[in-house]
Amino acid sequence: MTVLRASIRAAVVLAAVVVLVSSWYAWDLARSADLGIRRIPGAVRAPSVLAPGSGSTFLVIGSDVRLGADEGGGVEGERSDALMLVRVTPGDGAVNVLSIPRDAWVEVPGHGEAKINAALAWGGVPLAVRTVEAVAGIAVDHVVEIGFGALRDLTTLLGGVRVVLPEESTDPLTRTTFDAGENVLEGDRALTFVRQRYGLPRGDLDRIARQHQLLTALLARIGEVDPLRHPVLLDRLTEAAASGVAIDEALTVPELITLADRLSALRPGLIRYATAAVGSVGGSPDGQSVVHLDGQAFAVQCAALAGDRPVPEG
Repeated sequence: MTVLRASIRAAVVLAAVVVLVSSWYAWDLARSADLGIRRIPGAVRAPSVLAPGSGSTFLVIGSDVRLGADEGGGVEGERSDALMLVRVTPGDGAVNVLSIPRDAWVEVPGHGEAKINAALAWGGVPLAVRTVEAVAGIAVDHVVEIGFGALRDLTTLLGGVRVVLPEESTDPLTRTTFDAGENVLEGDRALTFVRQRYGLPRGDLDRIARQHQLLTALLARIGEVDPLRHPVLLDRLTEAAASGVAIDEALTVPELITLADRLSALRPGLIRYATAAVGSVGGSPDGQSVVHLDGQAFAVQCAALAGDRPVPEG
């Protein structure tokens, strides 16, 4: 048994963790009635029933909200540092991931034009979902929200993950430097890596590329460690996952098990990443630095996602 059969809860943990790992934890989750995973009321309006042979669309929100051990600390409100539409396809069990830049300038229902990440601050997960649905023209079936502490804790427990960079970069906010070549990332350093945008040539777009890169590295590291052979580590990873994750109320335990079974044969090559097509990077009417999506190309990407086809890169 490989780690890819290892956890619906761990799969929910990191921007695409819902899509990376599968079934062993799901049975554990069913026995233990969610093990304290926070539920988000009113997150989705009309979820489809996750069943064999049908596709399902998840919105994965990586947010700076403090969950679990990180709750409090004088931090108010939240912003979505990562927004990923994740489509679990029927048939081959592939997963298509479409990331939306946090600075995308869009219409937020009831608030007018704004950066898409403002929706989470103004109306919580329900408004974030409505905004993404309106922009993408896709109904969201289920939601996974991941607090930043989950990434920090998982990479620490795994002893770090390896990424290779073409050139050195320094985050001016934390003064953290990432070397050209191989970097081993864990804890706060891993968190800084996926959140940095200043000091990168393409800003938020480079941050999205880093998120995809770290997800790939995380999956590779899990395969190396094989937590199923180490029960103590397995338990710690499970607790780290549960403490930093929230899911919608409509995502039932039987559906989690169905999802786990669907993904039990998932392989890295079947996880396909793309970034929303960008028309231009510029300013908003009120002077903010924003990303303007290429509406026509983005619509093509969303149609491919909803149709369970590989999403063309923007």
